[in-house]
Amino acid sequence: MAAVGSTQFPHEALAPLETVHQNAQSTSSRMSLSTRLLALVDAGHQVADAAVMDRAERVPAPAKSACWICGISAVCGEKLPGRRHRVRPLCQDHADAVFGAQNPAWRRMDAKTQREIVEEWLRGMTLLACNTNRPVGEVFAEIAAVNDVRTESVRLTTPLPPGEAHDLTQTIRAIHRLHGREKSVHAMVTQILIGWCARARGDTPERVLQQLALTLDDWLSDTPPPNAT
Repeated sequence: MAAVGSTQFPHEALAPLETVHQNAQSTSSRMSLSTRLLALVDAGHQVADAAVMDRAERVPAPAKSACWICGISAVCGEKLPGRRHRVRPLCQDHADAVFGAQNPAWRRMDAKTQREIVEEWLRGMTLLACNTNRPVGEVFAEIAAVNDVRTESVRLTTPLPPGEAHDLTQTIRAIHRLHGREKSVHAMVTQILIGWCARARGDTPERVLQQLALTLDDWLSDTPPPNAT
């Protein structure tokens, strides 16, 4: 599971947060806690944008040091802006919370290319076209195996209220399930269309997929795409 990073601010940069909080309380005593928290988060983002050059720096941990937050062995240090010699040791969990995970899920998703997506889609459609007599669920399981389908998660080091933690977990779960159902529908519709195309051409679905793969390969190359017939 990947950790969500958090920006560390200089102590003097926290003053706008306190001002926003006081203003939120004075303008409306009936304002909900969640609304005030959103105001504080928004103010924090503004402070982060204004002080983008003053973020903490990741440095090697002092020798034989322990995390200043939890006491576990430190893996790195947090050098605070404006403090030349001040380094706060951090364990792996709290280093991920401050600087972000070293291999977060979003980085893998951002790195996936169009060609990789097309190749995964072609593998899936080929398995569907060549296994018409097998149960659909069994074929989908094989597609997930050959395409390395994974469930991405997010781990929070900082605590959340139970209700918000539950909503976040359920939202991520629902997104994954919805995405899976959408891909299943797209695969079934595409399989039907390929079957219709094969019958209209007097060909087989496998040959249609083969020609489609060659056409897509040309489209993803630097050469102009051929005319699809």
